[in-house]
Amino acid sequence: MIRYLKRNQLDVIKYDNCIKLSLNSRIYAFSWYLDIVADNWDALVLNDYEAVMPITYLKTKRNLFFKKILQPPFCQQLGVFFLQELSKEDFELFLDNFIKMLPKQYNFNSMNFIGEPAVKKSIEERKNYELILSNDYNIIYKSYSNNLKRTIVKAEKNQLEISNDVTLKNLISIKKQTAKHKISSKNIEKFENLVNELKFRKIGSIYGVYVKDELISAAFFTNYNGRLIHLFSATSEKGKKYGATSFLFDYLIKENINNCLIFDFEGSMISGVANFFKSFGAVSQNYHCYTNS
Repeated sequence: MIRYLKRNQLDVIKYDNCIKLSLNSRIYAFSWYLDIVADNWDALVLNDYEAVMPITYLKTKRNLFFKKILQPPFCQQLGVFFLQELSKEDFELFLDNFIKMLPKQYNFNSMNFIGEPAVKKSIEERKNYELILSNDYNIIYKSYSNNLKRTIVKAEKNQLEISNDVTLKNLISIKKQTAKHKISSKNIEKFENLVNELKFRKIGSIYGVYVKDELISAAFFTNYNGRLIHLFSATSEKGKKYGATSFLFDYLIKENINNCLIFDFEGSMISGVANFFKSFGAVSQNYHCYTNS
C-alpha cells in the first residue's frame, strides 16, 4: 500500500534510513537536505518505508490548497528510492499517485526507468556525467582529451595554486560576478544554508584556484556514499583563460583516486559544458525529467 504522508507525518528515522540503504541512494533525497532546498515537501511511502518518493512543491498564492510540484534547486535527482528492486506494479503505483497530483516539473533518478505510456510523452532524457575513479591516475589521465591535457600543462606553467580554505562569501561573490543569469536571493540563502549544513556534517568542501593571490575559480563539492558531487562552481574570465576549472577538476580526481568510487560532474544539457565533462573521459548516466506544460 502506498500512502501520501505530509512532512510532519513522516517517521523521519525510517524515511532517512530508506534513503541511506536504498539501492539508488542519493544525497538530495535526505530529509535534512530537502528541508533546506525545498519550499515544501511531502512523500509517497510504500508499506513500512520499503520505498519512498519525496514530493517537492510550492504553494500558489491563488490557491493555497494547490501544490505546484517543482524540482528544487541544488537537487539534480529525486524519484522513487527502494530498499529492494521494485516490481513493475509497485513502481506504476508510485507513478499513478504522482500523475494525479498534476506535477509541473520533476526529476527522477537514473535507476527509475520510465516507459509507461501515461507519462512517456512528458519525459525528457537528461545527461549526468560520471567518471569512475577505480583505476590508477595515469590510466585515467590517458583518457583525457588532448586539448584538456594541453590546458592542464598551461595551468601548471602559469603557477596556479589550489586551496580548500575558500570562504562561502568569496564563492558566492565570484558566482555573482560571472553568472549569465541573476541568482535569486532566495536561492542564494538556500545555497548558504546547504553549504553550512554539509560542512557541519563534514561532507562538503569549497575549493579555490588562485593566481598571484587572486581567486579566479571556486567550486563546492559534497562527498557522499562514494560519490564526489560537483554541486556549484564559478570561474572568472581570467580563470577561463588560465584553465582554472580543468586544473581544479584534475587535482580533485588525482586526490580522490581510491577514496571515492565516482566523480560526479552533475551533467549539463549545454553542449559546451557536456563536452568539457566528457574531455575527462566521463560517461553519461541518463536520468529522466517529467515536464507538464
